[in-house]
Amino acid sequence: MLSRTLVALLCFCLLSISACGDSPEHQFSAISAGGSFSCGINTDDRLSCWGWDDAERTASAAGEFRSLSSGSAHSCAVDTAGQAQCWGLNDDGRATAGSGSFQTISAGYFHTCALTDDGQARCWGASDHGKTSAPSGTFTDISAGLHHSCAITTDGSLRCWGADLAGVTSPPAGTFRQVSVANEFACALSTGGQIQCWGAENHDRTNPPAGTFDSLSVGHHFGCALDSDGQAHCWGRDNQGQTDPPDDSFTEISAGQGHACGLATNQGVLCWGSDSHGQLHP
Repeated sequence: MLSRTLVALLCFCLLSISACGDSPEHQFSAISAGGSFSCGINTDDRLSCWGWDDAERTASAAGEFRSLSSGSAHSCAVDTAGQAQCWGLNDDGRATAGSGSFQTISAGYFHTCALTDDGQARCWGASDHGKTSAPSGTFTDISAGLHHSCAITTDGSLRCWGADLAGVTSPPAGTFRQVSVANEFACALSTGGQIQCWGAENHDRTNPPAGTFDSLSVGHHFGCALDSDGQAHCWGRDNQGQTDPPDDSFTEISAGQGHACGLATNQGVLCWGSDSHGQLHP
């Protein structure tokens, strides 16, 4: 009979070939979970996507990239020259990348937002509810959700815009270093490492764990965060195992629509939750 340790190792190998080899195709520097699909930046700076290919959401762009975000049915990435490229469903222009030079990007449900090199917020796609009407100012982080977006100003405060469903565009006061937005709720990581969430409270999605954390990501009705040891902690809706992360150590985490993925310390990818379209297996 195989030992539990060997079984765990075999499972890890099935989910991430880099655990059993060093092929750059299966080693990653960034990961993003979307709507029944996932994408990552390989260690050679190339893009890979897997899972549901409806509307060509896994037909990733060519080139070398430094930043990536997957939304409900589209993805966008910033290449090493600072240009944005998007692919997937393009209703309302969500995958028609804006012009300019960007440092980071966030693909939402129906729109996309990005920060220019000088920290200006730019959004495109569906403009209903004012969700693409980004405020003026300079920002350090930005996240696009369902019908709203949020960003962190250079003084650490939160600014949100778009539909104010369940008070989601009324963020808490304080100073923050990361924000993540999903459907009718959002969470932010304070400068002290505590998580604060606001918006719709069903499924306990606005009830994050106590403690201090290094990073977070929220998805459809749930969220996940990494503590200082790289351990994943998830909360919210758990109808598909999306809040039951493996007992492993991660450097990055991303919550999608029914599943989540983590970037392991060996640069392999581990995903959990719904596998309806093979979104767990790079």
